[in-house]
Amino acid sequence: MPDMKAERHELPLFALCSLPAIFIDVYLPQLSGYAVKLYLVLLRASEQGDRLTEEVLRHRCHCSQEQLDQAKRQLQDKELVFIDPLGVYRLRDPREIELAKLYRRRTSPEPAHRVNDSNDSNNALAKQRELLVKNISDRYFNGMMSPTWYNDIDNMLNEYHFELPVVYSLFSEAHRRNALNRNYIKEMALDWHRKGIVTYTDLARESEKWYKTRTITYQIGKMLRRQMTAFDESIVDRWLNEFGYDMTVIELAMSKTTAIQQPNLKYIDSILKNWYEKGLKDRDAVEAYEIKRKEERNRQRRQTDRRGRSRGGRSDNVGNFDQRQYSETFFDSLVADIDELVPQTEVETFPEENQRGDDK
Repeated sequence: MPDMKAERHELPLFALCSLPAIFIDVYLPQLSGYAVKLYLVLLRASEQGDRLTEEVLRHRCHCSQEQLDQAKRQLQDKELVFIDPLGVYRLRDPREIELAKLYRRRTSPEPAHRVNDSNDSNNALAKQRELLVKNISDRYFNGMMSPTWYNDIDNMLNEYHFELPVVYSLFSEAHRRNALNRNYIKEMALDWHRKGIVTYTDLARESEKWYKTRTITYQIGKMLRRQMTAFDESIVDRWLNEFGYDMTVIELAMSKTTAIQQPNLKYIDSILKNWYEKGLKDRDAVEAYEIKRKEERNRQRRQTDRRGRSRGGRSDNVGNFDQRQYSETFFDSLVADIDELVPQTEVETFPEENQRGDDK
């Protein structure tokens, strides 16, 4: 009896395409839409043995040549794709990339918590670091933290000299802001380092400032009847920590927006910035400045009235009226943001020929 051979036939359209989970968890958030499309098309073509041209890639990715080139550069920067001199696309397994990052060369310095040392203090520190990594992984990644995070945590501990609770608080704050990604956490860690945060005591000091900023931002939002954003919070933070103003000065600036139909934070910021540039430090200095400013306006107004009366006129009724008095809020509203003003309605005009025709 001849040897029997079993074959399996399936339509290519219904075939399975293997995609490592690490690509979804780690690389997908870092890639643009066209880069993800290109990677999936190349992965599918590599499994089926298809030959692809630039035109086919543009068609399958539904993109222009410029967008395709940007996607290729992005995949090459992430080391997911290598294009050899012959133009052949060679895909690299994301698992291999992450393993290469995790297991460093022996010639490079290793993190302190991975070095086997007989010293009891080093062993205790290593256990504390391992516990920190485990707690972060369990709390914010459901126990499935990417290996690349391990190196990032090592860098925070070794380069910035953060205490362990500071690193945990870093992830906690990023999670609160719904920004638990590597780039955001790296920028936040650098910002904390620039502010001199090393110990948990330093962090507590800065936390008091953040809490004060968030509280006052919430109060301002209630007064303006609007939902405050993170950008609004950064503006309020500048008022408090750069200008050095407290809520009493901010309320004084907000009181000058009563003549505006829709007060906005940009207008209040312009008032406070003007006071800060004039060297006004507190509410007393601001009130003294505003009183002096009001007196100067009244003096100029009286001079204008006297000049108007001295000119005389063709009628005995000239000057026989009371000058209208304007409040401070009226003058302040004149310098409001142009975006808050209602645009004037354009009056439609008719050609001269049509007017002549109507006259006839």
